[in-house]
Amino acid sequence: MTLNLPGYGFTFALMLALLHSVAQAVPGADAGSIAVNKNRVEIEAGILKRSISLNNQSISTTGLAVAGHSILAGSAREVAFTVSFAEPNQKPKGLKIGQMTGTTGVRWVGFLPIEGRSWGSSFEEVTTRLSGPAKGCQRLVIHTRARNDSAIAGLEVNVVYEIYDGYPVIRKWMEVANQGTRWLKLSQMVIDDLKLSFTCCHATALTPGERGAGPSVIGFGDKTETCGVIAVSEIPSALRRTEPSGAMGYAID
Repeated sequence: MTLNLPGYGFTFALMLALLHSVAQAVPGADAGSIAVNKNRVEIEAGILKRSISLNNQSISTTGLAVAGHSILAGSAREVAFTVSFAEPNQKPKGLKIGQMTGTTGVRWVGFLPIEGRSWGSSFEEVTTRLSGPAKGCQRLVIHTRARNDSAIAGLEVNVVYEIYDGYPVIRKWMEVANQGTRWLKLSQMVIDDLKLSFTCCHATALTPGERGAGPSVIGFGDKTETCGVIAVSEIPSALRRTEPSGAMGYAID
């Protein structure tokens, strides 16, 4: 998936994907919780628990457990994408209706990898905001902004998590805004860059995949199918990609 983000002070906020992990359990009546401390976030939704480290400018999931059983192989990159720059720095030309090929009028140069676990090299310190956008819903927004002296000055990122009372579900998406003066292209987007443990990598497709599109719902569990998660991608059709490790995002261009 490739996105051209307008610059020149124009804010472009795009909900790139909605992903959620659903623990295999019958929904209960208990409300979940999101606890934010100085350097750590704990999200509990029934038997599903996610621990996120906030280390200055960086974020990383350090724990993912189902009913107390850890299913995470190691610290996650959390989110990841690459940034390229338009040369010359001008608005790319779009294709006309019915036109299948053509030129954008710019070259995309540079290849700057960005990942949540090492945001500190380009971004300011992260901030958090808790809210309840609807009854029975809790939302956490982790926000960061590129430093003014970085090549991507003006780029802002929100990583959003939601939980719902009575359901073992953690829903996640990312919002990107370009308020800088450079035209940027984002590619190789991974919205939930997790690596599940070896014991939880037994994958079962729960929806069909066809015509270049992989399944949108995949169960990851142990061989006995007694513990695991259901990973659901709301990214449309062939644009989505789910790795055998459990990482989810956009297909590589």
